[in-house]
Amino acid sequence: MITILEGHNGSGKTNIMNAVTWCLYGKEMHLEAGEKNFPTINTKALLEKPHGMINMHVKLVLADKYGEKFRIERELVLHSNGMVHIVYDEQTGLLIPAGSVPVVNAKFYEYEASKGWASTEYVTEKVRHILPEDLASYFLFDGEKLEDFFEQVENIKRGIVDVSQIQITQRTVQNLEKLAKEIRKAANKNIPKLKETEQNLTNVENDLDSVKKQIQHTVEDLDTKRKELRDVESVLAQSQVVGNYQKRINNLNHTIKRLKDDIEEKEEKRAKHVLTSYYSAMAFPAIYRTLNHIKKKSDEGVLPVQVRDTFIRDLLDRNTCICGNNLSDGTLARNKVSNLSKSLYAKTGELYIEIRFQLNNIINEINTKKSDLEEIERGLVGYKDSLDEANLERKDLEEKIGNVDVQYIKEIHNKKISIEKTVEVLNRKYGSLSIEKDRLAAALKLRRSEYDRELEKKKMKDYLDRRLAFCNTAYKYLDKIKNELLGDVRCKVEDSTDKYFLQLLWKKNTYTKVTIDEDYNMTAHHVDGYEVRDSLSKGEKLLLALSFMAALRSVTGFRFPLMIDTPLGRVSGEPSHNIATLLPRILQGSQIIILVTDSEYKSQIQDDASKQKFPPIRDTIKQYVGADYDIIFKDDKSEVIMK
Repeated sequence: MITILEGHNGSGKTNIMNAVTWCLYGKEMHLEAGEKNFPTINTKALLEKPHGMINMHVKLVLADKYGEKFRIERELVLHSNGMVHIVYDEQTGLLIPAGSVPVVNAKFYEYEASKGWASTEYVTEKVRHILPEDLASYFLFDGEKLEDFFEQVENIKRGIVDVSQIQITQRTVQNLEKLAKEIRKAANKNIPKLKETEQNLTNVENDLDSVKKQIQHTVEDLDTKRKELRDVESVLAQSQVVGNYQKRINNLNHTIKRLKDDIEEKEEKRAKHVLTSYYSAMAFPAIYRTLNHIKKKSDEGVLPVQVRDTFIRDLLDRNTCICGNNLSDGTLARNKVSNLSKSLYAKTGELYIEIRFQLNNIINEINTKKSDLEEIERGLVGYKDSLDEANLERKDLEEKIGNVDVQYIKEIHNKKISIEKTVEVLNRKYGSLSIEKDRLAAALKLRRSEYDRELEKKKMKDYLDRRLAFCNTAYKYLDKIKNELLGDVRCKVEDSTDKYFLQLLWKKNTYTKVTIDEDYNMTAHHVDGYEVRDSLSKGEKLLLALSFMAALRSVTGFRFPLMIDTPLGRVSGEPSHNIATLLPRILQGSQIIILVTDSEYKSQIQDDASKQKFPPIRDTIKQYVGADYDIIFKDDKSEVIMK
């Protein structure tokens, strides 16, 4: 069905196109070169209301045979300050008076039979889905700009992506690219140093095993030497000459060992006691001075604080509280105030007692800990004195044995001294190895933790690598699918455009086919073998453009409404008549809105070449016209009136 909007040049036909594009996309897409500095809002409205709020509102209703389906509304509100200088506003993309503060509101409503009208804040996405901006040139068609039409064909690829739902695959491909980038970034952060940490762990394990073996050998050597020492001591103990000396030495050895164990225990106990008493001991001087100061103030009568009740008695004498309450005799308020000084004194007294009690407890606790420490120190001194005495006695006995003038006794005693030195060396070695063993055990624990962390990194890296491999594989296949879908749609559009163009062309033996390459450049192929695009006649360009639009509609199933401004303004003669005849046919089943001038629409057509006359466009298409309107421009205002 065709709707006609007829008006003189300058009556506002193109403004209707701009109103539609502004409502849909927030921009005027059909401005002429001389209109680039015109304000978006009607100049007359600005002049009529130089100051205050100005409102511009456009509403589009999209419907099918079942009724309304979508409503799109866009509103511009600005406060004019009387300035006539027009500037470009970057935020809204509009031309507005300088100094104005524009506010643009857009709304999208969708009708569902079960829910009624529902609005959404995703206006741009919704509009792009039903009327993509990339295809605006193909459903809002400016017949005066045929030369520019095919220069915009590169946009058709994005438009086809939108209307044919290929964008779902394309978005998936884009999301996979983004995901793969994030995975690679995460994988780079999780590159494990597994070999390095594993080698460090192995080195510590080997060192620890080596130390353990050395300890084992040292213990075995100690056992051997101690047995030898016991045998030598047994021989000496059985000797008639030095037996009593050696027996006493053996007893002293047991005593010395016991004393050393006791000293070690006492020193450990002292260390723990010092650690637990450190902070209280450091605070002792300050606590002691504080307690003495409190006692001094108590002796002087300053503490506990005596609450002065002069102020309270003054309130009772005046029978009025500072808050305004009545304090007359017998009132609850008076009783509370009169008891206030007593209660305050009682509270300060309790606080004073509590502080003295707690400080005394702390002092007593510190003194107790000090006494305990002194007792430990005394015990430690006693043990050390006993140890010195035992060592001195043993040394004396050893010298007596060494001074015995019996050869075999001297030999056995020298052997004993040699074994004791060896045992001492082995003991020191055992102690050093034990310390090294503890150090390596701690290092092993640390290295195992490091290895475990790197192992987790390795597991994460393997997991990320698997995800990345999946993303790459999925990306590869989806990108292939996307390109195949786009190629398939392009080929179908090419076939349909070729079919429409050749069927509808009045020069039946001029062109053999129409092709659309991978960049969506459209070319007509002449029968003589050369390619034609820019050199097509105006009528041929218009017919090719209409064929292309019809192909898009048939292939994609996208039944967008079609608005054509001055379709035959630059086409005359027989081509003009043929296009008018064919237009309803190739766009059958579509809503078509045609903006025409009166001469273009009503005048008889005459072909200059053949001198043949054809009926006006109005008569040619009248059977397809459902509504016919006039655009009347009067008193600087355009008005649309139904005929």
